[in-house]
Amino acid sequence: MYNILVYFFSFLVAMGDIFLRKTGVEEKKAKVEKESRVLLDYTRKAIQRLSYLKRILAQLEDEVAPCEAQMENWKTNLSLMIYKEREYNQRYVNYKALFNRVGYTPEINHGMLVEMAEHKKELEKKTKPILDTLRSYQDLPPVRKTINSKRL
Repeated sequence: MYNILVYFFSFLVAMGDIFLRKTGVEEKKAKVEKESRVLLDYTRKAIQRLSYLKRILAQLEDEVAPCEAQMENWKTNLSLMIYKEREYNQRYVNYKALFNRVGYTPEINHGMLVEMAEHKKELEKKTKPILDTLRSYQDLPPVRKTINSKRL
């Protein structure tokens, strides 16, 4: 009977050990299933995010072509504007040098120019009769000089 009790006791210990192992395995299985569900959820979210990003990328790639054409147009316009800027700066320097040569000063303003134009008109009115007289002299026949050589 002692042997039966030992066998029975060892059977109970083995059953307890199997039960504990089974419980441990079930806990690990539950933990792995939970982690698997979390990972599956993350994977689904990542796939959704990836498809959203692919869609956005496709939209951006579709928008690139018109933008590149506009950018090329802007580059062309920019190079033209740079050329024109240099040209206008050179003209400015040339005009400034010309104004300095002819005596232009910033003190000459619109009012002064109007005053000078009025003075010019007055001078033209005063000199018009003299010019008319001089022009009438041009219409006269040339004067011939006669030389008398009778004095010998």
